[in-house]
Amino acid sequence: MHPVLPVPYTPLSDRLPDSFTEKVYRRKDMPSHPTPSAPAPRFRPFARGALPALALALIFLHGGLLMADPVASVPFEYRFTAGQELVYQVSVRGKVEVALPDGSRANPIQIDMRILQRTAEVGPRLATMVMTIESARVTQDGQEGPLPEEGQKSMLTIDRRGFIEFLSGAGGWQGSEFAQMQFPEKALAVGDSWVQEALTQSQPPVRTRTRYTFTGFAPFGARTCAAFDAELLLADGGGAPGQPGPVSKGRTLFDPALGQVVLTEVDSRFAFPVPIPDQPGVTVTTTTTIRTVMRLTETR
Repeated sequence: MHPVLPVPYTPLSDRLPDSFTEKVYRRKDMPSHPTPSAPAPRFRPFARGALPALALALIFLHGGLLMADPVASVPFEYRFTAGQELVYQVSVRGKVEVALPDGSRANPIQIDMRILQRTAEVGPRLATMVMTIESARVTQDGQEGPLPEEGQKSMLTIDRRGFIEFLSGAGGWQGSEFAQMQFPEKALAVGDSWVQEALTQSQPPVRTRTRYTFTGFAPFGARTCAAFDAELLLADGGGAPGQPGPVSKGRTLFDPALGQVVLTEVDSRFAFPVPIPDQPGVTVTTTTTIRTVMRLTETR
């Protein structure tokens, strides 16, 4: 399995320093402190729990299978070995732009994470995984600081197709319901695609559709991996106020011998209309562009 990170739909964005949003989105003519008659507006790039969730969750478009002829069909599945540990590095880079009546504002996004995935137990049908966020850091104005998710542990079960169910600690992994790539039962030939639908656990819930396409095989260091393209769309709610517009597109490399994802790269662009307090009918648009990369760096 690939780590269903708190991203790219998780609560990391909501934990960014207040200055991250207030410095960029507060209009110059608005009061710097809230008053009963003029509350201070806060334009966040995402609703609560969205940024790393959406960014980090998006990257998780995440055997002894024999490498087959690219023309033949291959039955993909996840593999598990009790006691195995995999370490993933995740980077999120991008920017938030806000179109205000008096001009545009922009602020960079830089988040780095280290995720440890340990297989605690392997049963006849399900494996039990322990996921640990060993490090979660945000960099702003040249200063690096920890995010509250750092050190959080979660436990979940997963089957060989990729269906997961959290046993504990699910709060830090919002977005896993659509981020985990689930293989179809049938074998796949190059060019085959399938659509995976899910309903997020966020409030309000959003229905997602992710189309995966098996594009062939590609190298990753000494490994020969299956490559999958993915496109995430919001099946509903995408045009509603406060909801992001599509699209996120990514590429995932899956090592059939290891039975795990080794690389995921996702490029996302989301636009949100945000109403201005005390100005009925007036909105500004926030546009967030992020690139999220998850890479397997160590196996134990």
